[in-house]
Amino acid sequence: MITDRRKQGYVVVIAAVIAMVLSSCRSSPVSPSSGADMNFSYHILYRSHVTIKVDNSYGTTVLTLVDTIQDAGRYSVTWSTAAYPSGIYFYTFRAIRESGGAEMDLTKKFIVG
Repeated sequence: MITDRRKQGYVVVIAAVIAMVLSSCRSSPVSPSSGADMNFSYHILYRSHVTIKVDNSYGTTVLTLVDTIQDAGRYSVTWSTAAYPSGIYFYTFRAIRESGGAEMDLTKKFIVG
């Protein structure tokens, strides 16, 4: 695992198959009370089934951001946290290479406040 703190996010490379970047949480410029946006950016090197889910601290999935087969390439998805209560959440990024042989699971904790 490689962590690159210069980009204020995490870069994870697994066996040169799938790369995933989570950019840091940024506040909404419109209104502080509107919550924040969590940006998930990732790069997959092969056609893969990609899933990104957000779970609360009780282990309940509160949101599935991505659950589809995607071609190789760079992707980004944004979660607006305004409608969710403050607390600890976990995101799980999962990518399974469609042709088999490679799988990546990554779970990280973050705080919505």
